[in-house]
Amino acid sequence: MKIYDDLHAFYVTAKSTTISSAAKKLGIEQSSLSSALSRLEKKLGIKVIIRKRTGLELTPDGHSLFMEISPKFSDINSIISEFLESDTQKNFEEIRVLTTTGTLSSLIINVIEKFHNEFPNIAINLITYDGYVNFSEMNIDIGVLPTVIDLENVSKKKVATLKSQMFCSKEYVNRNGKPCDLEALKMHKFIGYYNNSVGYKGNVDWHLKYSLKGEAEIKINLASAQVIAAEKGLGIIAIPNAMPMSENMLVLFPETYVLIDVFSITKRGQSNSMVDIFQEYVKNYLCKEEKKP
Repeated sequence: MKIYDDLHAFYVTAKSTTISSAAKKLGIEQSSLSSALSRLEKKLGIKVIIRKRTGLELTPDGHSLFMEISPKFSDINSIISEFLESDTQKNFEEIRVLTTTGTLSSLIINVIEKFHNEFPNIAINLITYDGYVNFSEMNIDIGVLPTVIDLENVSKKKVATLKSQMFCSKEYVNRNGKPCDLEALKMHKFIGYYNNSVGYKGNVDWHLKYSLKGEAEIKINLASAQVIAAEKGLGIIAIPNAMPMSENMLVLFPETYVLIDVFSITKRGQSNSMVDIFQEYVKNYLCKEEKKP
């Protein structure tokens, strides 16, 4: 490919004012460019460029050669530019993922880690949401959710079942004692998932359907922050046991739990191969091995 490389070097040089500027455009040393031009002149048996104190000047043969090859190199550069633009768009393809601000926003990081290691050029836009979701009206590619309100417009696949239980830290037990039964919970402090309802104990009511009068002492609508607060001994939480927690956390009442099904959700009729692959990663990597009671 030397002749092509040398012709390209001549093409760039002919469009430049000096050898140094041409070499800079080509990303090579001036000596390498001079060698390429000399090889080309020897191969063709003509003189193509004259160096002058004021810059470069094409010889008549050099001018004829430039006029001959210029349209072809222009076409090649145009094709390369279009390809690179298309390839850049591919490299920055984005998958928009919707999940809850609760436990799933933490668990899905396992999925993103595995997926990103395999497909580093696919951007992930993770959006979290509280409340009921009308999925078909949102600009989202895939949801990882317990439910949506527009079931008739979506396709869903079950990807996990989470077991929600009550946890507290060893520090909490040292300060406040360990409840011996569900009735004793009435005397304890809770960290609830934020809710405006009066007399609400957060996830104990929501996940475990166990009614307790009074308010949670702390309400936080971010699951990872709930865990941090509980690890500091600020109260009892009810949360899926797949949630990452330190060994400092204790499960209360192992026999008391609820199961929460989680689904990957896409718009009915939607077709996107990368979304389909991401959906499989959700199924395989959403939950690590659950903690044993």
